[in-house]
Amino acid sequence: QVQYPKGYNCKGYRLPTEAEWEYAARGLFPLTEEEEAANRAAEQPPPPVPLEREEKVQEKPKPKKKKKTKKEIAKEKEREKKRKESLQRRKDYAERLTWIFAGGEKADEVAWYQKNSKKMPQMVGIKKKSPIGLYDMSGNVWEWCNDWYAPYPNTNTVDPMGAKSGLYKVLRGGSWASGVRDIRIVNRFRRYPTARNNQTGFRLVRTKFPETKKQTKEDNKK
Repeated sequence: QVQYPKGYNCKGYRLPTEAEWEYAARGLFPLTEEEEAANRAAEQPPPPVPLEREEKVQEKPKPKKKKKTKKEIAKEKEREKKRKESLQRRKDYAERLTWIFAGGEKADEVAWYQKNSKKMPQMVGIKKKSPIGLYDMSGNVWEWCNDWYAPYPNTNTVDPMGAKSGLYKVLRGGSWASGVRDIRIVNRFRRYPTARNNQTGFRLVRTKFPETKKQTKEDNKK
């Protein structure tokens, strides 16, 4: 049995945590602080509309607009481009949170499962890949996770590592023999860590550590 006592600090390749697996299956990506703040603001109810004042307010004359320089126009275009890109990223992120299967909403486009697999595992790379370039995270073979199987915690957690011990390990994704419900992203399965069959496989990940000054110097010499 392979174990990772250092968890995220393991320097080699390892099995993903259940949270990492789902993050990858949904094709998620880090949002900037501004994008997260915009998402939080969008979830808030709109402020109450103030009552119109009865008295008339004298309108101030509008100042004359200055003609913008080419540099100012270029900066405005760049800001608008970044705003649109950020808005699209937020839309993509929100859409992927609702995905039923890894890579999209249509099982036959992204997964090998009971209906289309011809009762055997299939070659990787035939079905549609996810936006982050991954294949078959739904269907084909169940994928081991490093977590021990246990109920989810009742509180919100960041980067959970799963239970400290247990009898079963978590499997995610479904296989070529699974029904369509079992290849959903949210579906969980469990097996003894010693279980082996042709419906089970694994996908390795690696923790990215910050580069040290020594590493940077060595890379520059190459």
